[in-house]
Amino acid sequence: MKELIQASYKRITPYFYWLSRLTESKARIKSVKISRIKDFSSVLIIAPPTGFFLDKLMELNPNGRNQLLYFSKEMKQIALDRMKKGIKDNCTIDICTIETLPYTDNQFDHVFAYCYFDFLDNEGINIASSEIMRVLKQGGNLLATYLSEPVNLLEKISIYSISKLGFLRDIRVVEVNTILNQNNFMNITITHYSQKCTPVDLIYAEK
Repeated sequence: MKELIQASYKRITPYFYWLSRLTESKARIKSVKISRIKDFSSVLIIAPPTGFFLDKLMELNPNGRNQLLYFSKEMKQIALDRMKKGIKDNCTIDICTIETLPYTDNQFDHVFAYCYFDFLDNEGINIASSEIMRVLKQGGNLLATYLSEPVNLLEKISIYSISKLGFLRDIRVVEVNTILNQNNFMNITITHYSQKCTPVDLIYAEK
């Protein structure tokens, strides 16, 4: 399973930047607004976005810790190439397997997870959400975006089209809410977005 997921990330890496901007940019911008990030925070960004969005996170937390986490060397390099302002002193990058976060308990105030749950089955989502719960501080929050169930005909067509694209064939529609509840996340809210007719959910949850 782990090897298949790593291969999936490698396939999508060349297209990740444009795909995320086309389908998730509205949800990601909203995630920053509702996260309540303050300076001197400790922030983990899993499978992070690049360009303007990453710069925005840095601006909100210039004196804190910004930890970026990638699942392939290729994705890391593309992100570095696209960063407008380069790596800051308070920004570090790790590469790890997709299911285990390389951090000790209770480290982060905020965890952002983008294009992460989409590659996992229910067992993988359970492991991943358990890991996120572990590294979050008490009172910290998780904000994640992922493909969701289509609610109209255009979204159904979009999901069908995505399933036929070779480099996206491993992305799946997922249901995250129930699993987060099982891992004791609280105050869970879900907002549905339809961008370019692609159904995306933004989920907010607290430890």
